[in-house]
Amino acid sequence: MTNNRYRTATKPALALGMLFCLMIFMLVVTSLLTQLLSSVVESTTASLRIMAVLQDVLVFILPAVLTALLTTRYPGELLEVMHGPRVFTTLWAILALLVSIPAMNAIIEWIYGGSLPESMRWARQLEEDARLTKQVIM
Repeated sequence: MTNNRYRTATKPALALGMLFCLMIFMLVVTSLLTQLLSSVVESTTASLRIMAVLQDVLVFILPAVLTALLTTRYPGELLEVMHGPRVFTTLWAILALLVSIPAMNAIIEWIYGGSLPESMRWARQLEEDARLTKQVIM
């Protein structure tokens, strides 16, 4: 007999599909809310921060919570919020952070170095837009 730890009411593939669909739906809702907010409120540092938090909550947190609530009797166990993080997982997260920062800096230097082929000039424009947004927020 298999031990179904989470006692899901649906198959895992269906739950994963539900999560994906909810994330896409929330991404569309977030885009609409951002457009509405930017037309109503002047683009200030505070409004950009509010929009960033709103996007994080609606696109990443809410779909996971809704999927867990709809697919299992024990959503806290499925989301692993019943106990603190494991030491091994925390160490892997710290290692990933420490490795990703120099990697991102190398990619940024590569983009600004002008060694991009013509087909990837869009990356330079995205980086410039991100830099301008960062200046507004700071």
